[in-house]
Amino acid sequence: MTTNIRKNLAAILAVTIYMTTTGCLSKSDEEYVAQLRAEYVVELNNWTVVNSHNNGQDGGQASASMREESATATATASATAAPAAEEEEIYDEDAGQGPEPRDVLFDLVVLFRGRKSLPGITVDISHKQSNEEEKEKYQVYVETDGMVNGETQQVETVLEGLVLEDDDDFSVDLVEGVPADLSKYREFSELTP
Repeated sequence: MTTNIRKNLAAILAVTIYMTTTGCLSKSDEEYVAQLRAEYVVELNNWTVVNSHNNGQDGGQASASMREESATATATASATAAPAAEEEEIYDEDAGQGPEPRDVLFDLVVLFRGRKSLPGITVDISHKQSNEEEKEKYQVYVETDGMVNGETQQVETVLEGLVLEDDDDFSVDLVEGVPADLSKYREFSELTP
């Protein structure tokens, strides 16, 4: 009887090794989604301030059409503003007032290199000071459903109410592996293998 048990164990071990090396064993749901996310590349094409308080702060990267839209919005807002509002806003750091919050438009480029696209991916946008120290990190969900291998998609998204200072900059990142705080990454709760 021990011989039969050994033969069965050997057969089970052989099948397990075969399935592991060929990828037939299922991974956890989180690992599966992380593997699919790894097939995307996301880059920040440019960013620009889009609300009527634009001071031309666009990281030096805004496209001409975005600058024109911002300039038009600024000109329209200035023309309709009350005379007192036309004066340049000055803030006193000692009084506790800071720069006014602004809305920022991000132009992202998403490249897909895989076989199965996700309905969407969560992209981290880092707000950095001029010394590259991170001020804040935001998560933005980008729809990617139906993308095919080699396809590139341009996506625009707006973050509202950001406090910008001179020389602030932004970068984007697609976290590798399974992120520490899954609650911020929508695709991990939406998809199962």
